[in-house]
Amino acid sequence: FAADLDGLKIINDTYGHVEGDNAISVVANALNTCFSLNEICARTGGDEFLVIGCDDYTEEDIQEYLQYILDFLMQYNAESGKPYQVEASLGYVCQKVGMSDQLKTLMDEADSRMYANKVRRKKNRKS
Repeated sequence: FAADLDGLKIINDTYGHVEGDNAISVVANALNTCFSLNEICARTGGDEFLVIGCDDYTEEDIQEYLQYILDFLMQYNAESGKPYQVEASLGYVCQKVGMSDQLKTLMDEADSRMYANKVRRKKNRKS
């Protein structure tokens, strides 16, 4: 999984870095509480995260994880009383890995899919 917090710059510029840090923590909590099979969740940049897991995931598992994350953020936004929304764009790769597969290649593919999700979400917000 690749995840990227949407709108961190706007949150930081409008409400301050304490609120930006809060938004980062909310996304981290959504990811950390979602997974249950000893996945590794890491913040890899200012507002970017990767989750790496090794199990026999099904597409249904992945969709449940995605829905959990979106529901977590939606519930947070409904209950937080904050003047901003915490949202994240997500991408993933789910495949059997062979000896010749490179972790970087899989991470880049998940990141590419996350970025495509970010572009779609941004376009939908403008519509």
